[in-house]
Amino acid sequence: MAEIKSTLEKVMEKLAQIDAGSGDEYDSEEKIKDGMRLGARFFRGEIASLHQALTECTDADKPFVQSGVIKTMLRNILLPRDADQQKDSERAMQGLIEMSQGSTQIIDLCTDMKHVLDRYLAHKDQYRTQLESAFRTQMGQLEESITEQTGMSMKLDPSQHPKFLEEWNKIVSELDEQYGNALQQLKDQVDKACSIET
Repeated sequence: MAEIKSTLEKVMEKLAQIDAGSGDEYDSEEKIKDGMRLGARFFRGEIASLHQALTECTDADKPFVQSGVIKTMLRNILLPRDADQQKDSERAMQGLIEMSQGSTQIIDLCTDMKHVLDRYLAHKDQYRTQLESAFRTQMGQLEESITEQTGMSMKLDPSQHPKFLEEWNKIVSELDEQYGNALQQLKDQVDKACSIET
C-alpha cells in the first residue's frame, strides 16, 4: 500500500510541476501579446517612444514584451503597393531601430530592407510603363481599325485590356516572389539579431 501511495504522490508532484510550468508559459505568452499590442500602439502613433515604454517593463517581462514588439514591427514591413504603403514599412523599421537603441547591425539591416522596398517599387513602375507602352502601340492599331470600320473615333485604355492584366499579374507575381524572398531573408536576420540583443 505504501508503494502505491508513493507512486501516486510522485504522479501528483509531476502534475504540480507541469501546472507550474504551464503557468509560466501562459504568462510569457501574455507578455508577448502585450508587446505586440505595444508595437501596434507605436505603429499607429499612439506612443512616441518604444524605448521609453519598454523601460516601464520589469526585467523579467522585458524580453517577452520586446519579442512581441519585434513580431509586430516585422509583420508591418511588407512589399508596398505604392509609396504611401512604404511609409508604413519605414515606420516599423524606425521602431526596430529605436527598440535596439540604434544598433549598427539593425540600422544596416533596415537600410538594406528599405533598399529592397525602393527597388521593388522602381521595378514595378518601370515594368508597368514598358508594358503600357507595348500595349499602347497595339491599342493604337486597334483604334484605327475601329475608326475605319465604324467611322467613330475611340480611345482605348491599354491597362483595361484582358491580355494586359494577365501579363501585368505575371510580372507582379515574379517581382513579389523575387523581392519577397530577399525581404524575408533580411527580416529573419533582424529577428535573429534582435533576439540576441534582448
